[in-house]
This record gives sequence, structure tokens and C-alpha cells, in this order.
Amino acid sequence: MLDLAAKKAEDTSVRKGTRYDALRLISLNSWGTSKEALVRYAAADNDAALIRGAVEGLGDVPHVEAATALHQTLSDVPSELRVFVMNGLLRADGNRVYLLDAISAKMVSAESLSQEVRQGLISHANPEVRKQA
Repeated sequence: MLDLAAKKAEDTSVRKGTRYDALRLISLNSWGTSKEALVRYAAADNDAALIRGAVEGLGDVPHVEAATALHQTLSDVPSELRVFVMNGLLRADGNRVYLLDAISAKMVSAESLSQEVRQGLISHANPEVRKQA
């Protein structure tokens, strides 16, 4: 199934919605196998559905390089897709630091955070993270 998903994600004759689903699925594969496609499709010059599938897939991967890739996309992706990047960074405790760094670096404004993202930072177990939120 994961091999088929990888092929569908790359096939430009396949509907974008199906390619979105395929990108979400390939995140279940090993990071070494899924990294290249997820990072490539998270780039701002892709279709919004493909970017969303890639950033949501990156958010599902428990790997520091996936979090780094999400962090790097924050300032590049269209503003309407940033919430998906931020939600991905909220999924794993260690990744929240990347979101706080992006806020500190003004890659994203604290005022633009959704209530869900703000609550995810405030509810963090680490008091240093809560203080910065």
C-alpha cells in the first residue's frame, strides 16, 4: 500500500485530492523513504492541496528532521496553510520548540495564532514553553 501511495503522490495524472491522501499515507513509511517527497511537496511553489498533504504528513513523522522541515516551511507557505504547519508542530512535545522559535523569529506573528494553536502552547507540560506562549 505504501509503495502504491508513493507512486500516486508522484503521478501528475492523478487527481490532487488523491495525491493529497497519498502524501498523508507515505508519512507512515520510514523517514528515509518518505523524506524527499514530503519535503519537496511542502514547498510553496506546489498546489495548495499537495502542500497541505505534505505538511500534514510531516507533522505525523516523529523525527527531528521532519520538525525542522515544518519549521522551514512556515514563512514560505501561503498564509491559509500555516495553521496546518503549526498544528503539525504541536503534535509532538519536542516540536513545539520549533513553533516558539518561529514566533520569536517573527516568521509568524503571535497575533495570527489560532485559538487551537495558542491553547496547545499554553497547555504544554514544560513551564518554559507555557511562559513563552
